[in-house]
Amino acid sequence: MKYKRLHIRVPVIGGVSLESELGVVIKASALDISENGIGINDFSNRLENTEYKIQVTTISHGEMHFSGTLVHTYKNSAGFKITNIDPSNLKILKNIISAFQATEEFIKHIDKRDIMRDWIKDKDGNEIDVSFEVSPAQDDTTV
Repeated sequence: MKYKRLHIRVPVIGGVSLESELGVVIKASALDISENGIGINDFSNRLENTEYKIQVTTISHGEMHFSGTLVHTYKNSAGFKITNIDPSNLKILKNIISAFQATEEFIKHIDKRDIMRDWIKDKDGNEIDVSFEVSPAQDDTTV
C-alpha cells in the first residue's frame, strides 16, 4: 500500500453523490468510511483529480456532506480524503463509526483486514514494540 490511513475505515452502505468544481455530478455506492476519508465503488463517470462536494446517504444515519479529493483508484473503486467537514456532519460520521465499533463484526473486521499490523507502525512504517503490564488486583475493601 503506497498510501497510509490515519483512521480505521468501517463498512458503510449508502448512496454517494460527488459534484466536481465544474458541476459534473457522479453517482456511486459507499464501501467504507473513516474520519479522514471514504471508499466508493460503481461510480457512474470517470473521476478526476479535483475536489468534490460529496453527499453520502445512509438508511441508518441519514445524509452527510463534506468535501474531498481523490487519493487513489483501483478497478471500479476509489478512495477520497476528506478535506472539509463541518461539526454536524462530522458528528454523523463519528456516529456511523461508533455504531460499527460497538458490534462483534468490528473484531472480525480488524482481523480480516489485518488492521492491528498497521496500528503498531510508526509514520515511517517501522514496527513499534508494544507490551502490556498487568497490575495485581487491589482489594478496595476498608477495615
